Amino acid sequence: MSTQNFHERFLKCLPRLLKSAAFVRTFRKGLGKKSDRILDRVRKRLPVDLDDIDNLYDAAWNAYQDCAEYILTLGWDANRPGGGGAEWLRCCEGVYVLTRGVA
Repeated sequence: MSTQNFHERFLKCLPRLLKSAAFVRTFRKGLGKKSDRILDRVRKRLPVDLDDIDNLYDAAWNAYQDCAEYILTLGWDANRPGGGGAEWLRCCEGVYVLTRGVA
């Protein structure tokens, strides 16, 4: 899946994530001065200005990472340089995201 597809799919989950007060607090801080206008458009499922899309995604992703609970962590070590890593499954308001990190 391309990064753009993930961004689009993740942003479609915003109305559900906005049910979490902790998510909203962190999300507002990340959006800065435009938070009220952008949140109003998201809640009404209206398009957001193209200039604000990257900021919207960054603020939403950062809020998700701060608020989501770890459900499952899998780590591995292949006993060689660059052969280890981990995968994390997190959830916030029923939105599950699997991420991966390689050492």
